[in-house]
Amino acid sequence: MKRILKYFARIIALALAAALAVILYPHVSKLISDTILSGKIERTATILNQEMKKAGELTAVRHTEEGWMAAKIDAALIGTVGQVKAPYSYEIGLGFSLADVQLKAEEGKIQAILPSVRMLHEQFQITGSPEVSDVWQLLTEQRYQQMIDQQAKECRERYLNQPEYLDSAWQAACEQLEELFSRWAGDEVSVFFVRQEVNAVPEENHTAA
Repeated sequence: MKRILKYFARIIALALAAALAVILYPHVSKLISDTILSGKIERTATILNQEMKKAGELTAVRHTEEGWMAAKIDAALIGTVGQVKAPYSYEIGLGFSLADVQLKAEEGKIQAILPSVRMLHEQFQITGSPEVSDVWQLLTEQRYQQMIDQQAKECRERYLNQPEYLDSAWQAACEQLEELFSRWAGDEVSVFFVRQEVNAVPEENHTAA
């Protein structure tokens, strides 16, 4: 199921990149073509920087999942006095603001310094009627909301605390920006990507010709 969701998430992400390119293409294509033909890589990087700041956010990957929330109802000095089960759906989008992407000319190429990905949006929803067993102590609205918040937190941390999800999203962002630059500038410019870690020197991680 997760492989299928990841496959569709990749299709959605590539579609978003294509849509972003179409939106921005009329504004930058001629400028980039003129500067590339003149060999002005530095000027090209400057133009791209300016346009990236206008482009908003890039959601590189969307993950969705479905499951069951299961929580206990506890009472002081007694212990567990009931339980709750409810089906849920969860979605999280990972990416970054394009305004945080830094582009600069370096040895006849453009270096794209990308920030680490972060959560751009999430949605948690109970999708069916909860199954509640609260004979000994009634389930309050406040306690039910706490259960929902806790389940949403567990889902969120599953994606934000595991490096493979973050690394996969970062690589997807590289691929989408590579596609975007290709639409803007064709094969006339070479771009290579590095990751900007917090308090760390950028390290080369992905190259696009």
